[in-house]
Amino acid sequence: MGAIRKGKYSKLGCMECKRRKIKCDESKPVCWHCDRLSKTCVYPARQQKRDLPNVDLAKSLEELLMDQIGDFQETPASSSLEIPELAITPRIGKFDIGQFSLDTESRKYLQLFYDEFTQVIFPFNVREENVIREVILNHAINGGYLLSAVLACGALRSYHKSSSEADEKSYVGYLSKCMKLLSNRISKGLGDELESMILTTLLITSYNASSNVVKWRPHLEAAGRMLMNENIAGEVYSICRCWFISIEILAGLSSKIGGTISNEEWKIMEGWIEDTSQMENLGLIWKNAWNGPVFNLMYGYTNKLGVVLGRLCLLLKETRQNGCGCVSIGEIGWLMEMLDSEDIKSFKIWDGSGYLRKIDGIVPAELLESVEEFDDLGDEGGPLWASWWDISYQSHRIVGIIQVLTELMQLPREHLLNPSKQGETPSWLTADIEV
Repeated sequence: MGAIRKGKYSKLGCMECKRRKIKCDESKPVCWHCDRLSKTCVYPARQQKRDLPNVDLAKSLEELLMDQIGDFQETPASSSLEIPELAITPRIGKFDIGQFSLDTESRKYLQLFYDEFTQVIFPFNVREENVIREVILNHAINGGYLLSAVLACGALRSYHKSSSEADEKSYVGYLSKCMKLLSNRISKGLGDELESMILTTLLITSYNASSNVVKWRPHLEAAGRMLMNENIAGEVYSICRCWFISIEILAGLSSKIGGTISNEEWKIMEGWIEDTSQMENLGLIWKNAWNGPVFNLMYGYTNKLGVVLGRLCLLLKETRQNGCGCVSIGEIGWLMEMLDSEDIKSFKIWDGSGYLRKIDGIVPAELLESVEEFDDLGDEGGPLWASWWDISYQSHRIVGIIQVLTELMQLPREHLLNPSKQGETPSWLTADIEV
């Protein structure tokens, strides 16, 4: 008997079949699988995207960024900033910041970026090298807009510590230079600098979301548009997609106007979440020995919870735009069922046994020493250790539940604060959070 050939995935199939990794029969308007399973069948506009020249995408991105340029005034700091340009091919690996030729002040900002960037963007990193930091610096060595963004982040970090007017001017100056260089480059087409452009927009979005100097939403939207390019692949894009999703979900849960993506785009992103082939090698995910859900170190929760929170963000956005009542009871029921399901509710990294090593992360290791000063921490009198991974995971899960109750179901605050008035306390509200 001849070898059985494995069926190939359809390149023109619907997004639901792509997400489920099954072959689509491409029937329209609804394919056979979606009709059988009562799924929403959506076909991507592939031909339109294939015919879209880079210059058109560049034009739309430029329009998103142009309104930012007017927010900056040309300052002595920005007019005198010189960004060196070196012809070095970007790579992923440990980076030596001595490769940069910078003046003393700029080198100070670069060092701050290098030393403290982990705590801002990738606090759950478990490796000696921070892969995101290394990728950014390996691309920034060529100078231009990405290096300007890096130095702006370092200057902002310095300003937060010193409140120095000089640091503030340097921050605004570097950021202004970055915006202008990026806008000029985009106006010429994306070319072969797509990786650097995406890294720059994500960096600006992440580090400046709490700043009043620059609006972060246009940059997040621009990064999303670039990442939707179906022809890109590789480790850097896997990192960027993971980074983008973490910001998008955070925006969807916390911002009054929600995230930036559509329902169709989220279906594509669910495929990004489920594809962990490169994430493990890059140190972006953690797998338990018992093959439980995959914990994503960029998100701060599991990939499975990420899919649920992403769908919640879409419904929150729809509710904010169209008012209460536009979301069906079935959709709300599915969310609550998933958030209260055993594998999501009971997931934990640490079971309370063994030894946890102190590492610098969300809370620096030296601050954890103060915990040992208490007398009644553990049951046996020893120091109490907290798993920040588990705290982050359960915090996101509980935020999801609260958003369903308060935003989608419009329950009053007193319902949450005094659930006994409503009868028996639901299990999801009293579930123990083990850390």
